[in-house]
Amino acid sequence: MRYYYYLLVLPFLISCTNVDIDAVNSRWDDNKKLSDVPDLDPPGTNSFSFAVMGDTHVGNPDGDIFREAVEDASNNGAAFVVVAGDISDNGEKGQFTQFVNILNENSMEYRVAIGNHDIFFNGWKHYRKIIGKSIYSIDADNVHLVFLDSANGTFGVKQLEWLEKDLKNSSARHTIVITHFPPWVGNFSSLFKLSSEEEASIFKDILYRYNVDYMFSAHYHGYQKTKIGKTTYIVSGGANGVLDPGEFKHYIRVTVNGNDLKVSVRNL
Repeated sequence: MRYYYYLLVLPFLISCTNVDIDAVNSRWDDNKKLSDVPDLDPPGTNSFSFAVMGDTHVGNPDGDIFREAVEDASNNGAAFVVVAGDISDNGEKGQFTQFVNILNENSMEYRVAIGNHDIFFNGWKHYRKIIGKSIYSIDADNVHLVFLDSANGTFGVKQLEWLEKDLKNSSARHTIVITHFPPWVGNFSSLFKLSSEEEASIFKDILYRYNVDYMFSAHYHGYQKTKIGKTTYIVSGGANGVLDPGEFKHYIRVTVNGNDLKVSVRNL
């Protein structure tokens, strides 16, 4: 039954990946004009937890469970929320505003990667005004977090060069990379991952050489996990109610305790 489902939705899935390097480069240039994203200072010293969510799709009447997920994260002590793209359902201004309002209502700090749904219908013009940059890195105590723009299913040379330079200059104990499109996603990987196998290989090699601990992504509305080299790759697109067959609503809880970094799945 799962295979028939994918045959039915294949045209939609392909349309979700609009590979357009000119659009990526345009956002790269726009990022230079936007305000820097500040570091985070969670309570405690090198000891805190945070939530990683994917595909929240705020504005989708059938699958928007973001408020529930944020409240659960807050009640369980998360210092901040990271979202791996598709924060909105179709790039509408009101959806980005609602996303921010839900976080503010829960007094929750947040950092976001941009997804393909966030650039639908010229959504980037709203995203950059309400959310901000789509390419940046920050520190949260001893954790370095890098956010990449793969909203068009590709990074481009400029962004990969920037990533390598950023990782080289970081001295943080832990490193985590967040983007929307994964370089690997297990089953039906050709439908859900980065459009270029060569680019995905270069990306994974950079993460290997700079000892990245975790790489979080979304796009696939479910959960997948693997370890490639030194890096654990987690696909977590379950922070919504419209899931791929057999998958479950969830987000990821990351717990930092000095030199230890632990990851667990939180069911919703």
